[in-house]
Amino acid sequence: MALGKRRRSHQDTFWVTADKLVNGPRNAFYDRLNQLLAEIDFDSKLEKVAEPFYQKNGCKGLAKRHAKRDR
Repeated sequence: MALGKRRRSHQDTFWVTADKLVNGPRNAFYDRLNQLLAEIDFDSKLEKVAEPFYQKNGCKGLAKRHAKRDR
Protein backbone atom coordinates (compact mmCIF):
# COMPACT_ATOMS: atom_id res chain seq x y z
CA MET A 1 0.00 0.00 0.00
CA ALA A 2 1.37 3.42 -0.93
CA LEU A 3 1.63 6.27 1.55
CA GLY A 4 -1.46 8.46 1.78
CA LYS A 5 -3.73 5.94 0.05
CA ARG A 6 -5.22 4.31 3.13
CA ARG A 7 -8.96 4.75 3.55
CA ARG A 8 -9.80 6.18 6.93
CA SER A 9 -13.04 5.53 8.75
CA HIS A 10 -15.17 8.61 9.36
CA GLN A 11 -16.04 9.42 12.96
CA ASP A 12 -19.65 10.46 13.58
CA THR A 13 -20.47 13.78 15.20
CA PHE A 14 -19.34 13.85 18.80
CA TRP A 15 -21.15 16.98 20.02
CA VAL A 16 -24.64 16.64 21.50
CA THR A 17 -26.76 19.74 21.98
CA ALA A 18 -28.59 20.30 25.26
CA ASP A 19 -32.03 20.02 23.66
CA LYS A 20 -31.21 16.44 22.62
CA LEU A 21 -30.42 15.33 26.18
CA VAL A 22 -33.09 13.45 28.10
CA ASN A 23 -33.98 14.68 31.56
CA GLY A 24 -34.10 11.90 34.11
CA PRO A 25 -36.75 11.62 36.80
CA ARG A 26 -36.52 14.25 39.50
CA ASN A 27 -36.19 13.38 43.14
CA ALA A 28 -39.27 14.46 45.12
CA PHE A 29 -37.26 14.70 48.34
CA TYR A 30 -34.89 17.34 46.96
CA ASP A 31 -37.72 19.23 45.25
CA ARG A 32 -39.53 19.51 48.58
CA LEU A 33 -36.32 20.35 50.46
CA ASN A 34 -35.53 23.18 48.04
CA GLN A 35 -39.07 24.49 48.41
CA LEU A 36 -38.86 24.49 52.22
CA LEU A 37 -35.43 26.16 52.23
CA ALA A 38 -36.68 28.86 49.86
CA GLU A 39 -39.73 29.51 52.07
CA ILE A 40 -37.54 30.28 55.10
CA ASP A 41 -34.97 32.24 53.02
CA PHE A 42 -32.25 29.83 54.11
CA ASP A 43 -29.56 31.13 51.72
CA SER A 44 -29.70 34.69 53.04
CA LYS A 45 -29.70 33.53 56.65
CA LEU A 46 -26.69 31.28 56.08
CA GLU A 47 -24.78 34.09 54.35
CA LYS A 48 -25.40 36.37 57.35
CA VAL A 49 -24.16 33.70 59.77
CA ALA A 50 -21.00 33.09 57.71
CA GLU A 51 -20.26 36.78 56.99
CA PRO A 52 -17.97 37.31 60.02
CA PHE A 53 -15.67 34.63 58.62
CA TYR A 54 -15.27 36.23 55.18
CA GLN A 55 -11.87 37.75 54.39
CA LYS A 56 -11.97 41.43 53.44
CA ASN A 57 -9.74 40.95 50.40
CA GLY A 58 -10.38 37.25 49.99
CA CYS A 59 -11.81 35.27 47.16
CA LYS A 60 -15.19 36.43 45.88
CA GLY A 61 -18.18 34.27 46.70
CA LEU A 62 -18.90 31.29 44.51
CA ALA A 63 -22.27 32.62 43.35
CA LYS A 64 -20.67 35.86 42.16
CA ARG A 65 -18.03 34.01 40.14
CA HIS A 66 -20.64 31.82 38.46
CA ALA A 67 -22.80 34.82 37.66
CA LYS A 68 -19.84 36.42 35.86
CA ARG A 69 -19.27 33.34 33.72
CA ASP A 70 -22.91 33.12 32.70
CA ARG A 71 -22.88 36.58 31.13
